[in-house]
Amino acid sequence: MYIPEDFIDKLLETVDIVDVIGQRINIQRSGSSFTGLCPFHPDKKPSFSINQQKQFYHCWSCKASGNAIKFIRDYEGLDFIEAVETLASSVNLEIPYKNTGAPKTEQVNYDILDRAVNFYEDNLKSTQGTSAVDYLKNRNISGLTAKKFELGFAFDKWDALYNEVKLSFDQKTLIDSGLFKEKKNKEFYDRLRNRLIFPIRNIRGKHIGFGGRRLNDADQQAKYLNSPETLLFNKSNELYGLFEARREQKKLDALVVVEGYMDVIGLHEHGVPNAVATMGTAVTSRHLAKLLRYTSNIFFAFDGDEAGDKAAWKAFENILPILREDTRIKYVFFDKEHDPDSYIRAFGKEAFDDLLKHGLPLSQFFLNRVKEVDDLTTIEGRSKAAAFGARYIGKLRNDFLKAAFTEEISKLCGMSLSGMIEQTAPPPINPNTPSSIEAKGNTQDNNILTKTIILLIQSLLVNPVLAQHKLWERIPQDSPIATLNELQSTFHNSSSKNPSQLMEYISNEGLKDLFSQAMVGELQMSPSDAEQSFEDCMQILLKNFENREEWLKSKYNAGSISQAERIEFQQLILEKETLDATDRQLLQQLSATRD
Repeated sequence: MYIPEDFIDKLLETVDIVDVIGQRINIQRSGSSFTGLCPFHPDKKPSFSINQQKQFYHCWSCKASGNAIKFIRDYEGLDFIEAVETLASSVNLEIPYKNTGAPKTEQVNYDILDRAVNFYEDNLKSTQGTSAVDYLKNRNISGLTAKKFELGFAFDKWDALYNEVKLSFDQKTLIDSGLFKEKKNKEFYDRLRNRLIFPIRNIRGKHIGFGGRRLNDADQQAKYLNSPETLLFNKSNELYGLFEARREQKKLDALVVVEGYMDVIGLHEHGVPNAVATMGTAVTSRHLAKLLRYTSNIFFAFDGDEAGDKAAWKAFENILPILREDTRIKYVFFDKEHDPDSYIRAFGKEAFDDLLKHGLPLSQFFLNRVKEVDDLTTIEGRSKAAAFGARYIGKLRNDFLKAAFTEEISKLCGMSLSGMIEQTAPPPINPNTPSSIEAKGNTQDNNILTKTIILLIQSLLVNPVLAQHKLWERIPQDSPIATLNELQSTFHNSSSKNPSQLMEYISNEGLKDLFSQAMVGELQMSPSDAEQSFEDCMQILLKNFENREEWLKSKYNAGSISQAERIEFQQLILEKETLDATDRQLLQQLSATRD
């Protein structure tokens, strides 16, 4: 499964990077650009620049740069597809996923899970599935709801599913599916037996795993079992019921996060189709990023026990780095005798909706926790509470929320926290890979060549036709600047003139960084000037790298060679098939510590 390139282009044309970034950090207009504190490193003065016309950002300090997709990936810790889904959802674009691009090895992993879903569904309809059907009836789950969630039943047999699929799939696929456990004799047995089965689908509706609930609570087995981590299933990333919620409501006004499969299904049965659940794990930052992708209103509906309190606090900790001022989060805690499913069965949807309406806002949840830290009637207690609050406020990246939380905790503790909030370093972004086109040698030479490449890119941005210039043919394939050929093919093959779209087609991280720096510059030139600039830059680069040995030799003779260049010069001489007297003399001199 993949996302077509033309949709990526359409998405980048639709979103405005200023809106995307401005929803997450505080930015101010500065001339024709926008600036702010960089969210990717501890920044005390604005070094983060956003160019609205070119739809990209660049940090002059840490060199973080890219388009709207890259920002979302790094800021929220998402992969490429997740970032695209986040942006597409924000502008109400439906993603036209394509199945034909899935490698055969990947597709077969989906195929075996689809086969298992059908098998479990058939089991539920069989005479042996009576116990599972009775369980669902006792929980007031209708056949229609069971069908919507593709509920099934695993026979009380060791190898029912295994015998069903073993002849259709190879051993690796059987192992990778997570459906089976392996015996010592290399035979397999079913992981889920005598359980109600909950197929798990990703946001695209593809089956990626299973959950299973025991039918007899007197049984000593675990109440719930989930698929293990597989190539397709990662419980720290997936939310049960999210696909079904979006199928019911494309534009979600809110999402209700609960703790179990049956809570999701029970709420859905009683008219609350926007419930989702984690699967045996705390709410992670990836869960939260996914939730915020589809709505800015989130309710955490947890049990009122110690486990529920821990889950609520963990969700609070993980949401702080990506919390925005337009996000509304509330907590609902149930009495010990109830969970979301039992509550709505006992009191109805109206009572449940009222519970959500009067839920505890996240800010109040935090303030209540600060109050519990120590005795606020004492100086020592207020100091301890203030330190506790400051530690978590420091995790906020949104300046407006940080200021508001700081003010409230200051009032609560009777002391000013201004200046005491330490900026917690955010998760590191993918470091810029050193470019293979950077020159070896001293810093001055590197700077000159880097600026040359940047000017060359700027020339291409002004006059894309230069991608067809004959000078490209002179770049040696084994040269350090051969990576520039990717730049040439990007401009040559793309119909887009938008720099932020062009960036998506560049894979080399070092080249991407130089591309970003080129876009930052507000260099004005005509197409003819751009052609002259391009030719000058190419001549400099080609002269530098076409005969690297001669260039290094001239630097050695001039006494300006660096240690790194000295070693490179030695290696170039040693790579020759035969060495003459001059070569041997040079090697002897280069081996000396100093000339």
